[in-house]
Amino acid sequence: PRPARSYAGHTQDVLDVAWSASLFLLSASMDKSVRLWHASVPACLRVLRHPDFVTSLSFCPADDRYFVSGSIDGRARAWSIPEGKVARAVDVREMVTAASFSPDGGALAIGTMRGRVRLFNVGEGLALEPEACIDVRNARGADARGRKVTCIGWAPTPAGAPRRMLVSSNDSRVRLFDGLTARAKFKGHANRHAQLRAGFDASGSRVVSGSDDGRVVLWACPPAGAARGAVAARREKCGAFEAFAADAGVVTVALFGPAAAALPAAPG
Repeated sequence: PRPARSYAGHTQDVLDVAWSASLFLLSASMDKSVRLWHASVPACLRVLRHPDFVTSLSFCPADDRYFVSGSIDGRARAWSIPEGKVARAVDVREMVTAASFSPDGGALAIGTMRGRVRLFNVGEGLALEPEACIDVRNARGADARGRKVTCIGWAPTPAGAPRRMLVSSNDSRVRLFDGLTARAKFKGHANRHAQLRAGFDASGSRVVSGSDDGRVVLWACPPAGAARGAVAARREKCGAFEAFAADAGVVTVALFGPAAAALPAAPG
């Protein structure tokens, strides 16, 4: 019933947090800073200043001494925590609204205010090599110009298989990409203004998202490599969904819990 730890230090809204495997915690804020914490320590360990609001964070899974931050100044910065400085920086010339490493740490995806996702291959020493730019937008209508990318998630993927990426945006769509190929578009929730996030379950077979109207919405995820021939080029429109009310004005984040076997035993 009580928090195990409560942290204070930011002077404005906190916009994102990120955990590392070794229980370090990063927090990003409108006060133009990122703060580093650890679950075992009550005080802030380090403050990393930025020129403008920090919108997104992601630890590098391959080496959690590094993380990436996105800012509305149009730059994504890869930081070295031991050195307390920027190791690499990418200028995308648009407000960065989402940033996420793939689970293997070999790719970095950066989402922008104008509905683009820029993909980078991650090399040794966090070298970033541009791979592709994906326009996340509708073919016609009011959202054809592209709306803000609010979240980028990744499915658990076997070694050697194409990465599966999930992109949420302010056109009330969640899009699934197999590699660089658009695989599915999920509809049924409302995401017009908030910084909503969608994610996979542990098997990658289901997708969940919050909604502007206070619901939690779930979809079945098309399996990787299921389509063949001419059907493979056709993007699936996943309009069938399940939903329940969460008794909240806006549900900004919904997550699947870990498998039961991974949960700690109850006391006693």
